Amino acid sequence: MLDYAKTAFPEWTNQNPGSLEVMLLESLARELDVLSYYGDRIVGEAYIGTATQLSSVIQLAQLLGYTPGQALAATGTVTFQTATTSSAVTIPLATQVTTNYVSSINGPIVFETTQVATVPGNGGTVVVPVVQGVTQGSAVFTIGNNTTAPFAITTELIGTSDGSQLQTFTLANNPVVSGSITIYVQNPTFGSTSGQDPILPWNQVASLQQSGSSDQAWAETVDENGIVSIHFGDGINGAIPPAGLNIYANYRVGGGTIGNLAANSIVDIASAINGVAISASSATSGGTAAETIDQIRANAPRAFTTQQRAVTLADYGNLAMSLPIVSRLMR
Repeated sequence: MLDYAKTAFPEWTNQNPGSLEVMLLESLARELDVLSYYGDRIVGEAYIGTATQLSSVIQLAQLLGYTPGQALAATGTVTFQTATTSSAVTIPLATQVTTNYVSSINGPIVFETTQVATVPGNGGTVVVPVVQGVTQGSAVFTIGNNTTAPFAITTELIGTSDGSQLQTFTLANNPVVSGSITIYVQNPTFGSTSGQDPILPWNQVASLQQSGSSDQAWAETVDENGIVSIHFGDGINGAIPPAGLNIYANYRVGGGTIGNLAANSIVDIASAINGVAISASSATSGGTAAETIDQIRANAPRAFTTQQRAVTLADYGNLAMSLPIVSRLMR
């Protein structure tokens, strides 16, 4: 710029570094350099191979039809045993069982039972599957009322439908365990006949574009902070929840490698149940962290390349690696 100034303004001969003119020129050069940098970054963030911000990579992956994988929860089993003088005891769904205190999280690691179980009396035992994480919310409903085994679930009220198109609701807590979300909409006819449930499940789809106008469907997105948003349709691609009906989410927070434990690490029932205790637990495994930015950058193009079809051996490999659970286990 100084060389150009000599040509453009030959009468300017004082180019002393301490002069006012040079100071102004250097300030301009700095601002132009900053603008050039941000211009380069804008271009870089527009391509999945060069983007450095997780938010950019997630949005570009979604444009390619790829949903980045979230944290997976470890699973295992717990053996419950009744006291020698106790009668049979029922273990409710989502009963919380815990490890001893873990200093790194300032508390125990929590698991929940995934089915209702009855422990035989007089020292009997039963093995129950468990999954790491904690179910969120405080609204409890009994569903399955038209079956022989209704059960209670805990949900979080995430909002009320206003009847508009493309409504979005956000889950209050994270990180959400992958695959743990079930969305329910208030049943407007509950109580009119027997056997009805107060809330009704809607179906999750990868994209609302796959849904018809009357399909009771929803889709999820996850941002760079792990916040999950629930999306409903516009009456063309996916039904609109009727105005005034409450929307509830049943989901679990947790996941990650912290849940991968050795046998007999689960030792206690969080809220004591009279007459029953934990006598043993299996090793727990399968807990993995959410996909990293590098994994998303590699897996999203693979998913787009295969287009859900496989012809060559490479296609089969790309299809397998496009599944978040496979790519995370292979890293």
